Amino acid sequence: MGSIGDWGAGATPAKGNSDYYGGNILWLRTGELNNGVVYDTEIKITEKALQECSLRLNKA
Repeated sequence: MGSIGDWGAGATPAKGNSDYYGGNILWLRTGELNNGVVYDTEIKITEKALQECSLRLNKA
């Protein structure tokens, strides 16, 4: 997998904070990796979540 992108694990934005969800940044969960190529994710996070939750944006 390292040859197709950067991978890592870490923090998850608080699920109870609606300001962190519904944005346009794909949030990939490990269960979504079972389907092969990922074009979209069920959950998307906001810029606010990216900035406030010590998250790292991994580019594919």
